[in-house]
Amino acid sequence: MGPDGENLGATTFVIGLMGWNQTKYPETVYDFIKFHFEKERYIDFLHLIPGGQLPATTEAANSAEFYDDETIQKFKPEIEYIQEGIEKGTFIGMDYGLTPAAAALTSQGIIEECLQDIVLNGTAAEEAAQKANDKLNAAIAILME
Repeated sequence: MGPDGENLGATTFVIGLMGWNQTKYPETVYDFIKFHFEKERYIDFLHLIPGGQLPATTEAANSAEFYDDETIQKFKPEIEYIQEGIEKGTFIGMDYGLTPAAAALTSQGIIEECLQDIVLNGTAAEEAAQKANDKLNAAIAILME
């Protein structure tokens, strides 16, 4: 936040649903994703944890149905502020656009494991970093197949 209260930028976080190319039935997984994001169903899903799940689609974010929830109404200014940050922000690891590989940075715990290895086990930083790099590259390879 800037000195005059303006939102100067944001780092955001995204969690991928799944890698459908890593399954025996990719078409079924793809159909599930399409099913999940159908407007009415998706908005019902968002209302399960109002304010804790924000829309990932423009259609849901701009819909009256999304805001037609008591908790969403109560925290509408905060939710709109978060959505503004998402629009202006950059997802971790996605400085050059959306990529499934960024999920390896944020959801695998590899970097956290690296730091724990250094602090708790006394592993040399170079060795721990190399192990983490190898794990990240392996995770990225799977996500990018």
